[in-house]
Order: sequence, then structure tokens, then C-alpha cells
Amino acid sequence: MIPKPKRRRHRPKNNAKPTINDVCERCGRPYAHLHEVFFGRGKRQLSIKYGLQKRLCYEHHEGASGPHLNREYDLQLKREAQAKFERVHGRAEFVRLFGRNYLE
Repeated sequence: MIPKPKRRRHRPKNNAKPTINDVCERCGRPYAHLHEVFFGRGKRQLSIKYGLQKRLCYEHHEGASGPHLNREYDLQLKREAQAKFERVHGRAEFVRLFGRNYLE
């Protein structure tokens, strides 16, 4: 029987509570939550690592107009995040890390 490793791999997390200075990028309300644009199979951690996050108030994050329930808005955020990433790293690197091109 092989023993388990003693140390776990560190995964970045964002557990900070929103403050009055954290304003929604859509409407400007305070106490906006931090939304990781990409999700699933390590992509959330990549979103945190490369700063591909948006500040959204509760209504624009979890409500009917938010990216969790509105596919068009979700794709819009992904396109914006990809464009931001490509300015520094390029399209080939984005596709290698995230597995898909959202701009075409």
C-alpha cells in the first residue's frame, strides 16, 4: 500500500468578503462579488491566476441577468476575458490553457 503524500497542492481561492469599495462593473453598486469568468476542471484557478475576474453585484451575478442564468452575458464576459488575456499571452496560449476560442 502506497502512503498518501503529506502536502496537498495549493489551489488559489478568493474567500475575501466584498467591501463598500468593491463596486459592480455593470451598475456601480457597492459590495460586489468576485465572479471567476471560467469554471470547471482547474479553469477557475486559472481565472484567478491570470486575473480573469469581474466584480458583479448580487443581482448581476446571481440574478436573471447574471452570467449563471444568462448564456449571452456569460459568453460576453468570456470574450472580454479572452481579449484581455491575448493582449499579454496570445491566442495559442489561451486555447492551450482554456481549450476553446470564444472570439470566433
